[in-house]
Amino acid sequence: MRLTLPAVSDRELVALDEKRQRRIDSRPAPPVRFHRGSFVGPWRLLIALGWGTPKVFQIELKQRTFISEGFPVIGGTWGLYDASAGFLYGDRGFSSASERA
Repeated sequence: MRLTLPAVSDRELVALDEKRQRRIDSRPAPPVRFHRGSFVGPWRLLIALGWGTPKVFQIELKQRTFISEGFPVIGGTWGLYDASAGFLYGDRGFSSASERA
């Protein structure tokens, strides 16, 4: 027995590839793998701006904010993005159902 692939034109191949991509895109996203609460605590943040030596900051992640220890002080808000979060929550970047409120 000899197995062969059917002859397909370039146009048909493009259509088949688009059909395959639509099928993959229609699949539901997997459940969120990470939760924001899992990251709360002390961390090291490395910032490299493309010139000069990278800086390392000791930071404390809280539920939605962070602040560095020492000088210079940096701080702000932080979030967590997971590709499935965009699908589940309308691309608002929530990482768990409890954070939607």
